[in-house]
Amino acid sequence: MLLNSDSVVHYLLHRGFLSLDSVVDGDLMVLEAPRRNRNFKLYRQKHPGIFVKQVQQWDGQAIATVQREAGCYFLAQSLPELSSLSPLLPGFRAYDPVRHVLVLDLLAGYETLAEHHQRLGRFPVEIAEALAEALGTYHRETRKKLGTIPQAAMFPRMVPWALSMHLQQADWFQSLSAANSQLLQIVKKYDQFAKTLDQLRAHWSHDCLVHGDIKWDNCLVQMETVQAGNKDPGTPVVKVVDWELADLGDPLWDVAAILQSYLSYWILCMPVWPGATAEQMIARSPWPLEVLQAPMNAFWQKYREVAEIPEAQRAELLLRSVSYGAARMIQSAYESLSFAVQMHSSALYLLQVSMNILLDPQEGAVELFGIAKA
Repeated sequence: MLLNSDSVVHYLLHRGFLSLDSVVDGDLMVLEAPRRNRNFKLYRQKHPGIFVKQVQQWDGQAIATVQREAGCYFLAQSLPELSSLSPLLPGFRAYDPVRHVLVLDLLAGYETLAEHHQRLGRFPVEIAEALAEALGTYHRETRKKLGTIPQAAMFPRMVPWALSMHLQQADWFQSLSAANSQLLQIVKKYDQFAKTLDQLRAHWSHDCLVHGDIKWDNCLVQMETVQAGNKDPGTPVVKVVDWELADLGDPLWDVAAILQSYLSYWILCMPVWPGATAEQMIARSPWPLEVLQAPMNAFWQKYREVAEIPEAQRAELLLRSVSYGAARMIQSAYESLSFAVQMHSSALYLLQVSMNILLDPQEGAVELFGIAKA
């Protein structure tokens, strides 16, 4: 049974997550928020809200990813090795393996990082450091600890598909827009992509828990107020959601995803018009690149500290993070074309910047990501 805005209420009543009084009293508002899955946000004035996720289609891949997310929430509550993850997650209530329904606490008062930056019109360094604290903590605490426990068998230990982009065939995808197909052909056309992506894939590790799909829409933030007691006013509190692609993998993939999010956002926000040169577009960008380089640099400096990266390894790991970030930019370009008939100029610029970084990650780290000190 697929849920809708009416049946989800009956489902939660039947499972005991809602009381009939709260429904009758009108203390309930249901909002559908579909994305890759069927999502429902249930707001209540007198009680904590509820978030419900169900697969869109009854296919094996969709079911497996929701099961993996549910398993991740459950293990975070039950395994000491994943205890550091709990503060980052919404409260876990239940998973229904028959209807493939995940029930969580609703994170009321939080906004996505994309919404937060758009509302502020700036990119606070404090937010970047809070993200680094979050990622660095669960990377550090799960490093080399999960591979030996039986519960870790739920993680498939896969390499991100973006690192095999040049090997992808159109018939491997359930849905592929015309623009997506164009992008794949461009990536396959240039040997530079194939060579560097192959090298990155060869160095992939399975060291610790990784989110696997970190992006601004999956990072939620709330500014803690003085009423909370133990934090200074204005301290950002970060939550990370959508753990469907959680896996044992290379922690630098999560790091790279954050770094490239800033750079990709800068590129995608540039005005584009026929005949415009890169210099003209940069000149008319809403923000100078330096504005986004500040949080990127702060993120890396904080992450290396929290993750306890030895000084002797910092330069090497920074370059690998930057290279992973370039590969993740190809995926960002792909995702921006999901419903497009033809490739837009911004996606082409993402590909060009990605290739430039892959060919010279040292220069990319300094000139684009603004990280001069590893």
